[in-house]
Amino acid sequence: MTCVLVTGATGMLGRQVVARAVARGWKVVAASRGGEAVAGAAGLALDLRDPASVAAVAGREFDLIFHLGGPSITAGMSPVDLVEVFVLGTRRLLEAAATGRPRLVVAGSAAQYGLFPPAANPIPESYPQRPVTAYGAAKAAQEIVALQETYAGTLKVVIGRIFNPVGPGSPAGLALADWAAQIARTERSPGGRVEVGNLASRRDFVDVRDAAEALLVLAERGEPGQAYNVCSGKSVAMGEALDLLVRRALHPVTVAPREARRRALDLADIFGDTSRIAELGWQARIDLAESVDAMLSEARIRLERVTAG
Repeated sequence: MTCVLVTGATGMLGRQVVARAVARGWKVVAASRGGEAVAGAAGLALDLRDPASVAAVAGREFDLIFHLGGPSITAGMSPVDLVEVFVLGTRRLLEAAATGRPRLVVAGSAAQYGLFPPAANPIPESYPQRPVTAYGAAKAAQEIVALQETYAGTLKVVIGRIFNPVGPGSPAGLALADWAAQIARTERSPGGRVEVGNLASRRDFVDVRDAAEALLVLAERGEPGQAYNVCSGKSVAMGEALDLLVRRALHPVTVAPREARRRALDLADIFGDTSRIAELGWQARIDLAESVDAMLSEARIRLERVTAG
């Protein structure tokens, strides 16, 4: 039986990966700071910032590791904090895992690409990484550290550069999730407003369920030492995504744009080239409308629970 470790197992992506790995009949250990069991998988307390905690992995035999650990919302975190989790934490995990020589799939990010001329779309994996945020820089460094193990012949590492994940489990702090939460509140008190920022920028959204399936495909068929874009291959304006949510509201919604100050680090448009991962038989199948349906449904359920409590 394939033995699997999933770090960040209680996160948006981690829960989806664990559920799919369990469904494949694999023996799964769900690692997180709290050590909770997830979707039928045994829980394991693992703190990437704590060398002693990560070192405990060395005594366990895993055939496959999905390394998804680290915060998805990094507001308020310093660059030092990000390096501690994504770079040093990954280094600790690699050293601990090396004794069993498992295959690793590491979750990367589109933030690693950073600035680029619009003519570069769709962005291929070969495009230079020029991250403009501390998060993007930390994820780029994480990838370099992880791939060193493949280049050295120590471990087989595959990278999935995930673009903008949406859908069930989206945490607060992501624009679409925050808008869904606001709409759910206006449904309780009709006449409320949904405050939004810049609606002109465009993003390549990928449903988290598709992204999770992509990582399993990379685990089974990805080439070690390679990075693969995990994306839809098209961009959608933030305003279009908002419209999808607003049309699903139970009552009319007033949209209240905040002053949209364009920042130097804002990217007008980004979407990825899917050619490389398509060769493995994967493509995004869940459209954005289905993703926002799931997000709005969850927002309503959360609000119902809070109100009932």
